[in-house]
Amino acid sequence: MYKAIAMSISGAIAAVSGSLYAVYAFNINPERTFSPLLSVYGLIYSLIGGLYPIEGSIIGAIVVTIIERFVADYAGGWSLVFVGVLFITIVLTMPHGMAYYIWNPSTIKNTLKVLKKKPPYRR
Repeated sequence: MYKAIAMSISGAIAAVSGSLYAVYAFNINPERTFSPLLSVYGLIYSLIGGLYPIEGSIIGAIVVTIIERFVADYAGGWSLVFVGVLFITIVLTMPHGMAYYIWNPSTIKNTLKVLKKKPPYRR
């Protein structure tokens, strides 16, 4: 019973948000509104920002949006490429996300120490 109520409430919230978006956008374009890129962006926001409860997603959304808008102004259609490069760089260098390193600054020093180490010489 509780699951049905929760599903009904979430459906109502989604319907209201969709209608508000239609009023905001003045029209509904299926290519833009139902694009799988929206889901991918949600995942990218969470992974770049980190898996902290809410701060990580907010930080990730702010960083990605600022970089995407800045690059779109100067490089046109290359903004998705820059977001992809940013995503790969953050995931490889900061596996816990940006929020983790903001709240735990000592881990940045440890990460830099590891990156500065030279690999052992092999013959």
